Amino acid sequence: MWQYCAKLYRIDVPTRLPTDQRLESLQKNPEKQYIILFDRYLVSQSVATPAYGIGIMTILIGVAASLIFYQGFYYPESLLKPHVEEHILHPTSQTVIEMIPGSQFESQEQNFVPKLLNIQLGIDNHLIWHNNDDVGHTVTASHRYEDSYSGPFGGSEIIMPGESYEFLFTVPVEHLEYFCVPHPWMTGEIEVTKQRF
Repeated sequence: MWQYCAKLYRIDVPTRLPTDQRLESLQKNPEKQYIILFDRYLVSQSVATPAYGIGIMTILIGVAASLIFYQGFYYPESLLKPHVEEHILHPTSQTVIEMIPGSQFESQEQNFVPKLLNIQLGIDNHLIWHNNDDVGHTVTASHRYEDSYSGPFGGSEIIMPGESYEFLFTVPVEHLEYFCVPHPWMTGEIEVTKQRF
């Protein structure tokens, strides 16, 4: 290291001398006084102590522990569903909406039966749309709606004849309108209220 420093500044200093004697040789050259400080820094940095290694290991362990906590505990908990009371998750009854035969024809007034629903949380907030028609239908929200527990309501997936679509409402909703994408005259409306008693 000292040879490198001496070559860098083109100083003719015997490299086999002890460090103190090399510093005395440099002190005779007043134009290069700042190198003495540089040399002392290099000498002091070249000696590694156990405390230095322990400090580095402590920092690495701290960073690793922080990453493990964030990825293992904090981040997954932030993605969990919100707490919902048990009586809302398991209402006393289910509400079935039928897509009756002939719903694909615009002339038929009844398609989603019942068309207007007023449901209560904890009573009948689990809805099931059952397709009794001969063709596929959808249950699609007129304006995007997402329940904090159940996720997005409806969609553009086709509910084939004999199949069903289910959704659990966990929060009150006012005037949620929905329709069938292939047959837009098929419409329905839901209002979800809190339990009255």
